[in-house]
Amino acid sequence: MRSLLALLLLAGLLVPASAAAQERPCGSQVTPVAGTQPVLAGSRPVLLVHGILSGRNHWGGSDLADLHRRLRGLPSVTLWTFDYSEVSDQWVTNDRIGPALARAVQCLAVASGKQVIVGAHSMGGLVTQYALGTVRDSVAGVFTVGTPFRGSLLLSVGQGLHGGAANLRPGDHLALRAGLALCKKFQKKPNSLCGTIDAVISQPVGRALTIDSAQIKALPPWPRDLPLLTVAGNTKYRWTLKLVLLPDPKIADFDMGDPFVSVSSATAEQRSDGRKVKECEPGGLLKVFTSTCSHSNLKGRIGVQNDIVEFVEKAARSSPPRIPATFRLPNEDTGTLTRAMRPWDAANACEPTDDRPSDSARLDMRGVVLPKGGDPLASQEHWQLATYRDDATAAKALAEIRAGESCTGQEGPAVDIPVGSGGFSRSKFSGAVAVGEPGDGLFRAATRIGNAVLLYARRPQNEPRPDLRTADPKAVAALTSVVKSMCEHGWSC
Repeated sequence: MRSLLALLLLAGLLVPASAAAQERPCGSQVTPVAGTQPVLAGSRPVLLVHGILSGRNHWGGSDLADLHRRLRGLPSVTLWTFDYSEVSDQWVTNDRIGPALARAVQCLAVASGKQVIVGAHSMGGLVTQYALGTVRDSVAGVFTVGTPFRGSLLLSVGQGLHGGAANLRPGDHLALRAGLALCKKFQKKPNSLCGTIDAVISQPVGRALTIDSAQIKALPPWPRDLPLLTVAGNTKYRWTLKLVLLPDPKIADFDMGDPFVSVSSATAEQRSDGRKVKECEPGGLLKVFTSTCSHSNLKGRIGVQNDIVEFVEKAARSSPPRIPATFRLPNEDTGTLTRAMRPWDAANACEPTDDRPSDSARLDMRGVVLPKGGDPLASQEHWQLATYRDDATAAKALAEIRAGESCTGQEGPAVDIPVGSGGFSRSKFSGAVAVGEPGDGLFRAATRIGNAVLLYARRPQNEPRPDLRTADPKAVAALTSVVKSMCEHGWSC
């Protein structure tokens, strides 16, 4: 009896797929939410990922119109969907699923100049987990609804149905087969619901979504520092015995999850207060399929939508760009990488151990030194890039760097470096002149792009000593080139 119930519950999770041709700046699998034509550049993309046997419109139903309106009302937010419906019966490692989502996230991040917020339903959360293995730096946060992080008990039962597994009693196995045959008889459409169930169970995704499967365990670990909201549904069902003219005595209470995914599976990756469980008592077995806690309807609940909007708003505020894994400073493959942030203090005769308040607020950094004769302090060229938690902290860090340069009183002119269409970063140039032969001087510059600070220095080769009254054209050109590359890799320019 319970096995037959499991089959019926499995039928409630399926959602028909459909697609609409719209503008596709990041390939055919990424489109704006239906009814919108957003401008991607400079926006905060929110990418919605559907689940098993579904499609892009799963996140576009009329029950989500208010959610779309509220999300679009947040500063700069644009809504997009990722569609893998044509291969949704395959596992996330399929090139058109997990790898394609990673490419989509990277494309949206580069085109918008901001990290992407991903929203996922059901298996879409596992697709996102796979993609995060390569594009973590491009993601600001993830919210999931009904994602089987540890697999689905119902699909585990379904595997027993499909293969006649030994762990099912003969009577249960026959009952499940009979239930499926009866369902197919009354659903005469070519792509009947029960026929689709049988097809999925025999496909890679059906095998991979069993409880604690090897495929799930092989996914990249969930990033521990990534903001995450997990939403689970829990249908509480009470079995009762009907008696004439007497109150119905309670036989047993069951927590049935959504019921495709249990609460423990849907919240398995949650570490803090981002775990949200929505409970329902539908009052009848058949209503389990249609309650607001069911797998397909959960995201339409007002409480769930409130949680999503609050999460997106917070993630958008607290997710400054970091240095993307694909970004490279000039000559990074040949130079010596450093972790210092004050490459010129020694050349200025300033104290190199002075603390700077912004040091503790640094998120990430990368530095490249092309040494001259093996001595980094006499380097031919030096690049450093650091990101901070917000624009104001980066501005403070830049001021501290310039204050360090001014300890010798040798500050050069300010120069406008283009950082986007019509935008400029005011860069301060200075030149440290050492006593000695031509070539002992140092051209140097520092500038800020959003929450990032970029430093550059070069030692002239057989050139006159630096003139503090003018900026070095070669340094200006080099800095402009890197700033342009930064703008193409996710910084707000």
